[in-house]
Amino acid sequence: MIVQLEQELDAKGYFHPPSRTQATKNTIRTIFTKTGWSSREVKAIRGIIRAW
Repeated sequence: MIVQLEQELDAKGYFHPPSRTQATKNTIRTIFTKTGWSSREVKAIRGIIRAW
């Protein structure tokens, strides 16, 4: 699921700047593999949803 999400986000140009792509992907993986999201993680999910 995470790989598919990353592919879709990449196709939408979500990963910007390119130098932060891997760090952003790591954040996404962390968000979806742990419980209890921080306010920063909630903001990241909202950004993902807007990009979709």
